[in-house]
Amino acid sequence: MLRFLLLCLLGLTFSVHALEFYENSTTGEIVATGIVEPRDAEKIAGIITLDYRQRHHNVRNLVTVSLDSPGGSLLGGLRLGYALRRLGVHTNVGANQSCFSACALAFLGGQERTVEGRYGVHAASLNAKAKQGDRNDQLDTIQQLSAITTAYVHEMTGRTDIALRALSTSAAKIAVLDDSELGSMGAITLARRPSQFGHPGFKCPQEHNFTVLSAVCAHIDISFLDQELNVLYAKIQKEGAPAELSTEQDRWRRYRNSCINDGAPNGYSSVVHCVREAYLVRRDQLMSMWLAISAKKSRPGSSNWRPIEPRR
Repeated sequence: MLRFLLLCLLGLTFSVHALEFYENSTTGEIVATGIVEPRDAEKIAGIITLDYRQRHHNVRNLVTVSLDSPGGSLLGGLRLGYALRRLGVHTNVGANQSCFSACALAFLGGQERTVEGRYGVHAASLNAKAKQGDRNDQLDTIQQLSAITTAYVHEMTGRTDIALRALSTSAAKIAVLDDSELGSMGAITLARRPSQFGHPGFKCPQEHNFTVLSAVCAHIDISFLDQELNVLYAKIQKEGAPAELSTEQDRWRRYRNSCINDGAPNGYSSVVHCVREAYLVRRDQLMSMWLAISAKKSRPGSSNWRPIEPRR
């Protein structure tokens, strides 16, 4: 019943051009083209099995699924997205591909996400042929689906920007996100070109050249960590930083940059992991320092408090 209702809401019928999955023998990825339908989650689960991973020597790494679809069933997009997240995949939109509407939701299920082509969203629509009473029921259902979709987007990306853009875009149009929006809204996790780079506190290189600084720029989550560190560092400095803070920060940068030598056992992936961990550790250190400064400033009595010394 829910499946039928969703199809009515979106004004869709089952198509002979349903989403099809096939292996690209050249790139080794799975390509999905066609219209998204509710049963696509079962299709992809039947393809990406342990046997598939073993045959392709890809047991531990993410399987790449390249999506090329104008959309389809909202329910199908959500179910496919959850299946992709559970299976552990890297979703991609190729240079000559488009992923719109329900496909855009499914795409967010990728643990890693890249866009070389076009990625667009819009709101769900009413069935234009429905009677007035039915249309009122559909409006209620669309409100519920909007809440579900917003929660799903937040679960997959950590923010709701994409859902809000979709809800604010007429169903008759497509809001195609530009390279800057793809990163800032959380659609992609990895930049494919410099225009998609994050915005850390330093100038990014002109291309992805497999250096530590390039890793920070190309991996959107690390770029956000760099921004967070810069904000914390500036706040600590403003409120009276310890004398050794600048020296300590320089020492941390040298530590971060040394990650380029940490290529074992997985090459550049190990370097990226090292850089990310360096940022997480430093963020926690600066956050602890900032909380201590804030406590003394906002709670004068805290300066007279001392923890109980542990017994020896």
